[in-house]
Amino acid sequence: MKVVVGSTNPVKINAVKRAFPEHEVIGAEVESGVPSQPIGEETWKGAINRAKQAFQHGDLGVGIEGGIQKLYSRWYGFGVVAIYDGEEVYLGTSGWFELPEWLVKRLLEGEELGELMAKLTHTPDLKKKWGAIGVLTKGKLSREDLYYHGILNAFAHYLNKEFYKGP
Repeated sequence: MKVVVGSTNPVKINAVKRAFPEHEVIGAEVESGVPSQPIGEETWKGAINRAKQAFQHGDLGVGIEGGIQKLYSRWYGFGVVAIYDGEEVYLGTSGWFELPEWLVKRLLEGEELGELMAKLTHTPDLKKKWGAIGVLTKGKLSREDLYYHGILNAFAHYLNKEFYKGP
């Protein structure tokens, strides 16, 4: 099966390869259709849009979109994974991590998390390396690790369709 990731970012492609090493996995440049820093539901829409466009190039499309959302008066970063098989969209999320208030203020003013973190840490292409989560956890967790779990969460429904239908 040819699995196409709706991105050429090696972090996203490698996370999908880790989840499904038995399949051919490639990336394709697609548009998310959402702002560069998605907030809330925009994150979900971006992942779905990416998955549907990626599907046009293979047997299964995977969209991964990082975003931010406010819950219980705090802001979090997270990733949404959408898988599209031509008929149905399957969704999952990565783990969520709290963002510093001063950082969120800048994001809400229009900056994008990956680019801002790259600038603050003097690390070009941070999004293609360990990401914001790598900086915040001092290297204990990478962006690829975060997305890997989101992919497995989305694939749970895809791999177990009969169970999800119920008895």
